[in-house]
Amino acid sequence: MKTAVFALLAALIWGMAFAFQRMAAEYIGPFSLNFYRGVLATPCLGAFLWLRRRKTPRAAAPGSRRRLLLGGLVCGALLFLAANLQQKGIEGTEAGKAGFITTLYIILVPVLGVAFLRERVSLRLWVSVAAATVGLYLICVRSGFTLVRSDMLILLCAVVYAVYIIMVDIFVRDVDPVALSFVHFGVSAVLSGILAFALESPSWATLRPCFWAVAYVGVFSSAVAYTLQFTAQQLGRPVTVTLLLSMESAFSLLGGAVLLGERLTLREGLGCLVMFCAVILAQLPEEWLHRKRSAP
Repeated sequence: MKTAVFALLAALIWGMAFAFQRMAAEYIGPFSLNFYRGVLATPCLGAFLWLRRRKTPRAAAPGSRRRLLLGGLVCGALLFLAANLQQKGIEGTEAGKAGFITTLYIILVPVLGVAFLRERVSLRLWVSVAAATVGLYLICVRSGFTLVRSDMLILLCAVVYAVYIIMVDIFVRDVDPVALSFVHFGVSAVLSGILAFALESPSWATLRPCFWAVAYVGVFSSAVAYTLQFTAQQLGRPVTVTLLLSMESAFSLLGGAVLLGERLTLREGLGCLVMFCAVILAQLPEEWLHRKRSAP
């Protein structure tokens, strides 16, 4: 139950963040945004870690420290790549559509899990993934399958994000999820900052018009939501958590409609409904399904 709650909260925060990222894209470049979000997220997570360890001090083993550093470097580099691909793509497309294309990682995570982690995926979860894919098709494909440059960038983001989720699942089993979130945001902020100052010249003058949008992305979408994701992955299986996180696509449509005035078509609404049913199916307890099958 905790896994579902944490993952769905993260999905809600991320879904609404697409609208704020779209707002920020009108004033600052992708590297600047992801630099700012890291600058905001890292001290928030650091303060939380300090307060928690002050209350309940725990000595970390040398091996776990090395594991934490390695995980932070790997996951931080992947986050840097995925986040900047996504933000660059958001500059040229609607927030809702960007959310749904990003969520194509739900197709890739089970495949990568089978290939690299030797995960056993039940038929029910494969059916859920297939249904969610149909929902994404209804959202993204209109008259003919056409993808513009911005769509391709977000599609590449989905590929990188699938690898990112697998890597998080590998490392988060051995380290504190909040500490991993702290380190990997620091790595992403440094990499984004290098390119931001080299290519975009970030300044207060460009940040001021979109400060609150950046603040939401940095504090809620980053510090809070990624920690919820890591904790959910520590408690649950990556395929199940990924399906729950895929609800961010539906929430992104909601955020685009409420905050940006983007409108949901009947086809898009049907896609949301199909995806919601897929997530519900994935979360039905195995015991409940067995009882239904054995009932006369």
